[in-house]
Amino acid sequence: MIARAMRHLDWMRLNSKERAYQLQMGSKTLVSLTWQNIRDTYAIAEAQADRWIYMCVGYLSHQVLVQSPTGETLGVFKPGTDGGILHMTEGNLYKLSRVYPMRPDMVWLDASDRQLVHVKGDLGFDAKSGYVELAENLTFDQTRKTPLLISLGWYLLISAHVDMTLIL
Repeated sequence: MIARAMRHLDWMRLNSKERAYQLQMGSKTLVSLTWQNIRDTYAIAEAQADRWIYMCVGYLSHQVLVQSPTGETLGVFKPGTDGGILHMTEGNLYKLSRVYPMRPDMVWLDASDRQLVHVKGDLGFDAKSGYVELAENLTFDQTRKTPLLISLGWYLLISAHVDMTLIL
């Protein structure tokens, strides 16, 4: 599939009593993100055959661990002013940047500051909670990193704007 065909994807909240979201294109679910419970920082993301665990750790300096289901650390997200940096264990760096201060609107950039994924929250009372836009040159299936960045971006957005467990 080409990026233009899938450019705009919607995050839907499944149940107002649970912290569970699905990224959808039409009726097809591309990514799911589910917290263990509504007050926890432990969440599981799934996309096709991939699965990641996100967990906020630390007391005074929060970090988010990205782990495989076996517990292997795949990356660490370190929040900073206006976003933060995702350090993947294989060496890649991704920067999360706020589009507007104090709004649930963030962009993932690669090491060359090219925009990859735009994540925007619309955290009202309806089922649609936000959306994702992919860069023109990026397809959803292009790399395993695309669904990881999408789901981690949504985890960070919810953690910062709903739970207030992270300051981005």
